[in-house]
Amino acid sequence: FTLHEFGELLRMMTNYDESEKIFSRSIAIKEKVKGKSETLSVTLIAFAGLLEERKKWKEANDVYERAIQMM
Repeated sequence: FTLHEFGELLRMMTNYDESEKIFSRSIAIKEKVKGKSETLSVTLIAFAGLLEERKKWKEANDVYERAIQMM
């Protein structure tokens, strides 16, 4: 599993706190290693979806905006 996939698995299991931590870690690593990239954008979109599920609307919107700027 990649961290992204693990974050998605935790999300599906409704373990939202851990999923958020894993996505944040995945994003931090991808930013350091690859900078702005397609894989980072995909992870940001998945993370924003998680934030939406948690009703963190402002944070989700900000993350979506970051992902869109990379495309």
